[in-house]
Amino acid sequence: MIALGLLTLLATGLDTTKRSPWSPAEWQILVNIGREEGSWMPESWAASGARLSFPMDVMVASDYTAEKDKEYEFMGGNSMRLLVLEDPTFVSSDGEQFIGIREEGAWKMQMPKQRGAAGTVRFWIDVEQADGLSQGVGAVRNDVTLPAERIFFMSKCWREEDLKIAARKMKPYETAAEEAQRRVEEQLSHETGDRRLDGTDPLETALGTISMAKLIKDRDDRMRDLREAENKLPRNAERLKLGFWPGSDEKLAIGEGTIAVKRKKLLGDEFHILGKWRAVPNL
Repeated sequence: MIALGLLTLLATGLDTTKRSPWSPAEWQILVNIGREEGSWMPESWAASGARLSFPMDVMVASDYTAEKDKEYEFMGGNSMRLLVLEDPTFVSSDGEQFIGIREEGAWKMQMPKQRGAAGTVRFWIDVEQADGLSQGVGAVRNDVTLPAERIFFMSKCWREEDLKIAARKMKPYETAAEEAQRRVEEQLSHETGDRRLDGTDPLETALGTISMAKLIKDRDDRMRDLREAENKLPRNAERLKLGFWPGSDEKLAIGEGTIAVKRKKLLGDEFHILGKWRAVPNL
């Protein structure tokens, strides 16, 4: 009777519904290929401003990939498996197009010990050669081509409580930039703007121009501060979706990240920016 009672106590006290921190998780990666500021891609690549966008459903697994120590410079060692669940599609002038992607990629996440700080998530996938397209091309839309090779993804991420802390830190930068932009627009407005800029009086116009230049400089300074803050803090944190990722029992949010390809150079590898991406959990 004592043994039976002990087993009953253990059974009722054990929460079998609790999610394991290493359970696989499904996410949708929203891929947006196109020219970005600072890209080292050829000048003709995506020069029109066109974009090649598509969703990609993946399962993030908690076991090591077969290439767990490949791409060490980018990933570090002991990479985990990332599974592409099906070939993504996009629509071009020729109708619906499929993008061939090998089933298995790899991921690596590093989370900080300091609360409120951002972690990093990195992963790669292999895009396959598309039938009927030039050698080395996996997909094309207008003048945007997706290379048929290994594609690298990187972004910042935050645990749920860290996201709240980071969002509070980010708010003053966002508010200052918005207020500086508002003052510039107000000064230029036909209804509320500085009438000295009308040009009727040369001296007043000169004084108005000096005043306007100060406002523009302040706006540019606040925007620079905001861009620098974005290196560590989340922009529009309220729009980020929270979901589970293997290795943590807390939900995570992933910020907008960078997509790149690797190019070999004389003194080592370079990563050339291909576009940007976002991640949404498949609940």
